[in-house]
Amino acid sequence: MRIVRRSLVSVVFAIALLPAGNALAVPVELVYQSDPQFGNTTFLLSYDSLADFANASSASSVPTLNNFATGGYLAGFTYDGSQYHLVYQSEPQFGNTTFLLSYDSLADFTNASSASSVPTLNNFATGGYLAGFTYDGSQYHLVYQSDPQFGNTTFLLSYDSLADFTNASSASSVPTLNNFATGGYLAGFNATIPESTVPEPHTLAMLLLGLSGIFIVRRQVSVVKNAGFAHIIRRSEGTP
Repeated sequence: MRIVRRSLVSVVFAIALLPAGNALAVPVELVYQSDPQFGNTTFLLSYDSLADFANASSASSVPTLNNFATGGYLAGFTYDGSQYHLVYQSEPQFGNTTFLLSYDSLADFTNASSASSVPTLNNFATGGYLAGFTYDGSQYHLVYQSDPQFGNTTFLLSYDSLADFTNASSASSVPTLNNFATGGYLAGFNATIPESTVPEPHTLAMLLLGLSGIFIVRRQVSVVKNAGFAHIIRRSEGTP
């Protein structure tokens, strides 16, 4: 039983330690857009962990080939487990159009090779700005911040799919209770995707090791029991 308990503990311990060990070891990508007078360049900065991001220790900083024209701004960049998605909002005098650009990889983003670039049906009124776009493992979420003269309200819009976002069909649009003071602006929005239900390789190895231990112990118990039964049968038959 002691070996069985140790085996079970090894399984639980391996699974319990995984999230804690990876708490800050999350790769981070940051998109930075310089103003036209400074080159109008879109940079991709990558960090190996949140700790590196906090310490401004980037693994790479790459000027991409994307050339976003003047008259608009980048409004969000997120990864949904399949593609990277960028939201671009043009200013009213240039159509006031929200574009959704999708990339199959970061390399494609760096090379400005989008899998698709779609003008959506969203029509965000003047008097505010989009402040972030993210995916939480279930829905896509967009943050819109109105200017102070229009209530200084932060709205949370949620979409069940990218198609719904493209078609401006939100599952919900909620004015939040956040009241961000004047003198600054929101510059990003992120949701943490829940841990995958598929075990990591080392967790799976520990799981198999633990189950193997349980199997060995149960086999040993079975062998002992069989030996005991054989001894009882021999004694009943009068054989030593």
